[in-house]
Amino acid sequence: MGVSRETILLISVGAVSVFVLLVFAGLYREHYFGFLTEFLAALLGVYLAFTIDRYWESQKKKEDRKNLLDNLRAELERIDRKLGHANLLYPRVWQSAVSSGRLTLLFSSEELSKLTKVYNFVEGIEYEAKRLRDAKEDFTRTRSPEMYQRWGRDSKIEIEKEKVLQGWIEKLLQDEKLWGPQPHIQDS
Repeated sequence: MGVSRETILLISVGAVSVFVLLVFAGLYREHYFGFLTEFLAALLGVYLAFTIDRYWESQKKKEDRKNLLDNLRAELERIDRKLGHANLLYPRVWQSAVSSGRLTLLFSSEELSKLTKVYNFVEGIEYEAKRLRDAKEDFTRTRSPEMYQRWGRDSKIEIEKEKVLQGWIEKLLQDEKLWGPQPHIQDS
C-alpha cells in the first residue's frame, strides 16, 4: 500500500515550513513572533481551502455516482421488461457513461466488471435482435422456406439468450453492494 500524493505534499510543505521558520528565527529574532503568526495564519488558510475543495469534490463524486447508478438501474429495469420479444434494447445510459470515461472514476474494478459483463451481453443480444429482424424481413420479402427456417432457428436462440440475460439482470439488480440497500415494498 503506497502513500498518497496528498500525504507526500503535506509532509513536504510541513518540512519546508519548519525549515523556513527555524532559519527565520535565527536571523530575525525580534520579528520572529510577528512573522510566525502571519505565516501560520496563511498556512492554515491554504490548508482549509484545500480541505474544503477536497470535501466538495468528494461530495460531487458521490452525487455523480448516485445519479449514474439511478439511471443505470432504471435502464436495466427497462431492458429487463423488454426482454422476451426480440426488441432492440438501446443501452444509451451505459454507452454515454462509457464514452464520457466516468465509469472508471465512479466505480471499483469489481463493480465495473459486473456491469460490463451484463452490458456486453445486452449489446450482443441487441446485435442478435437486429439479425433476427433482418431474417424476418428477408422471409417476408422472399417467402423462402430457408429464410423461414433461419428465422425460426434464430428466434429460438434469441429467446434462450434473453432468458440468460434476464437472470443476470435480476441478479445484478439485487446486488446491494452495488446499488445500496433498496427499500422493500410490503404487501398490504
